[in-house]
Amino acid sequence: MIAIKVHVTGGDPGLNGIIYDLEIKFGEQSPPWPSGEILGTEPPYGGTWLSQAVPGGIGVRTESTPLVTCTPITVVVGAPPGTVGGIITIHATDKDHGDIGTFGSQPQQASGQGGLQEMDAAGDCRRESQDDERL
Repeated sequence: MIAIKVHVTGGDPGLNGIIYDLEIKFGEQSPPWPSGEILGTEPPYGGTWLSQAVPGGIGVRTESTPLVTCTPITVVVGAPPGTVGGIITIHATDKDHGDIGTFGSQPQQASGQGGLQEMDAAGDCRRESQDDERL
């Protein structure tokens, strides 16, 4: 299992509130995945993000709570053992399923709980949060 935390950082305000869909395409992973599944989500601010099948992969989508700056969603993904490389490539789309772009997750730490590996996609918001607290 892999927990992927995805959020928009303060460095790209143009992405605030426009990401409605996250997709993982099996053939674009290195090495390619034979399969995978969404095991759960922890959406931001009480929103609903549901799993969905996408051509050649898996994904999650919301109709009402897009990603906003420094408010992450965590997506728990299951993939066959030994198939996940160091970076997971993720596609982001807008409300109309228009492609916004791709980005890669970064391994953060491995926990000893059931083989869960944590990944962070789109950077770290701790600095922005600390700056906000000082204002």
